[in-house]
Amino acid sequence: MFPARTRLIVLSVALVAASVLVLGASAAPTWPDCLGQPATIVGTDGNDTINGTSGDDVIVAGAGDDVVTGGGSGENGDLICGGDGNDTLIVNGSGLYDYADVDGGAGDDRIQGSKGTVTQVDYEDSPAPVNVDLGKGTASGWGKDVLVNVTIAWGSAYDDTLTGSARSDAIFGDAGNDTITGLAGSDDLGGGPGDDTIDGGTGRDWIDYYDAPAGVHVSLAKGTATGGAGHDTFHSMELAYGSRSADVLVGNTGANTLYGSSGNDKLYGGKGKDILVGASGKDRADGGPARDVCRAEKKVHCP
Repeated sequence: MFPARTRLIVLSVALVAASVLVLGASAAPTWPDCLGQPATIVGTDGNDTINGTSGDDVIVAGAGDDVVTGGGSGENGDLICGGDGNDTLIVNGSGLYDYADVDGGAGDDRIQGSKGTVTQVDYEDSPAPVNVDLGKGTASGWGKDVLVNVTIAWGSAYDDTLTGSARSDAIFGDAGNDTITGLAGSDDLGGGPGDDTIDGGTGRDWIDYYDAPAGVHVSLAKGTATGGAGHDTFHSMELAYGSRSADVLVGNTGANTLYGSSGNDKLYGGKGKDILVGASGKDRADGGPARDVCRAEKKVHCP
């Protein structure tokens, strides 16, 4: 299946455990993982060429200057970790939905998504803050990386600067007090834990608190959010996505979409023609003076 020069170790955790039981010589070695998931394909400490399968892979390339090609069409997509070295990590498209979450690791890496793929660059394991610019195709802080056709960025646990492009991007800050700028396009922006500063730019943009550990109070009118994800300030945001807890989401004078997600949420539209969706939970929606669309257990000022 793989070229002769490709050096791979493709083993299951069960097989490793069985081998240790047979040998009985020492404790089981630590099996490599990528972004918290056990590897299904593992490289060496040399310069490897690794090709993923047509399904969901978890690839750990290891040390060395590696070339990894992933992008299977499975249900969850690929996880690719380059490790140390100056790696080239490529996400190819071969189906209707080709996704990969790519962690380049230390070194100066090239992370490249092909046409038709959804490629995320991930710096959650970075030991320092990062500066990511999807429009310029650059990232620094954990090496100097080149980003090609990357539309999703996940920051580090530190104070990051994350910038989008003229396309529709998704940018998530993780921990730290981050500065996030969407620029043009309809973007999905989430600061994560910490006190973040977020600018949606042009286009209709989401402020996203789905992963907040507790309920949030979001006001598009005031440009503030407090609660489970810290104290954020933002502007040029038109749509709000709540957490999986009880939230309060407030619109502004424009046409907003407020989506409560899980929990018993309270949604308040402004003067514009809004869409208020409580989703699961026992929710309350108050549309305000315009003709709004409301989906909630209790509706006020909704046609």
